[in-house]
Amino acid sequence: MTEEELESIPWSRLLEEGRPRGNRLIYIAAGAIILFALAAIAARTLWRPSVAEPPPLAVSMTTAPTTTSVPAALPVLFSEADLMAALDAESSRAAAAFAEWFVYDFFTVDGDPNAIEAVAEALPPGVPADLLPHGSTDKVTYVEWARSARVTEISAGRFEVLVMFRTVSADPDTPYARGRMRAVTVPMQMSGSGGFRLTELPAPAFVPQRPDVPTWESPLGPGAAGPNAAATALSWRDTAFEGLEAELIDGRWRLLFRNALESGTAWPFLIELPEDFGKSEP
Repeated sequence: MTEEELESIPWSRLLEEGRPRGNRLIYIAAGAIILFALAAIAARTLWRPSVAEPPPLAVSMTTAPTTTSVPAALPVLFSEADLMAALDAESSRAAAAFAEWFVYDFFTVDGDPNAIEAVAEALPPGVPADLLPHGSTDKVTYVEWARSARVTEISAGRFEVLVMFRTVSADPDTPYARGRMRAVTVPMQMSGSGGFRLTELPAPAFVPQRPDVPTWESPLGPGAAGPNAAATALSWRDTAFEGLEAELIDGRWRLLFRNALESGTAWPFLIELPEDFGKSEP
């Protein structure tokens, strides 16, 4: 073979075709995997999210008890006696309210048919209608005020309420006149739903007696600069204060006044104030 023929042979192609293709593909794939891994590691190292992470939560390391037994003694917020006392107090208040309402309507006589019906429903069955004066219009009586003074629970659901009241009455020939303070005992039964009804007609009762107290002593000495001070303290500047007497005792003024309201009627008042009260006023 001549030299020219040797030069014309494609040696490079023969070399490439002689190499195995499988090994070359493995090397390329392995290189790609290595480059991808390096890129991922570099990205995790260099790149951080800009969002601030929340602070770690405080975790209690207390271990929950494994036993399921109930402690021997637990704190009791309300005893059975406390609950029963609360229920009794609520029932007593309801009984007092019903008794006051009954006294208002029972001792009010003005011919109102609605009041007559309400009184009849509150009384025990069998009370004759002609025994009651509520249908009369000859004399008019109104209850000026009524207040319960004592509630006694006779037995479960049965109460006696002492109610004090005062009436104002008139007839066609006389003006209205206020009566004396009186008292009645109202016996009643409470139903399971909380309603009340009298078990008997009301009974007259004694008005509670007043206690003995020391004899009142009037303040002595000339009037101090107290009327204006007292009027300021009570915010009654629009009324007429008349200072009567004043006495200084242990650094406090004991001031006696007469105060006239818009009607012109004057009532006596007594007030105690510090010795230096009102001195800063002009």
